[in-house]
Amino acid sequence: MADVIVAFRVMPVDGEVEYSDLESAVKKVVEAYAEGKVDIRSMESEPAMFGMSSCIFEIQYDENFGCENLENQLDALEVTGTVSVTKMDRM
Repeated sequence: MADVIVAFRVMPVDGEVEYSDLESAVKKVVEAYAEGKVDIRSMESEPAMFGMSSCIFEIQYDENFGCENLENQLDALEVTGTVSVTKMDRM
C-alpha cells in the first residue's frame, strides 16, 4: 500500500499551555500512531492569536491507518484546543 503525507495544525486549549508541553503531548501520540511506524517529517511552532503558539507538523505513514483516529486522539489531549488537517497527499 501507499504512504500518505499529512500536515496538522494543533492549537493549545488556552494561553496557559506552554508550547513545550503541547509539542511533547502531540509527539507522544503521533509516535505511537500507526503501530509506531510514523515518520515525523517536521514539527515546529507557529505564532497564533493572543500570544499562543500552535504546533505545526507533517508526518508520513501507511494510508491504511487513515487520519481521523489520529485527529481524535490529538483532540482528546488536555492541552489541545483545536486540531485540523491542513494538507494530505498520497505518495
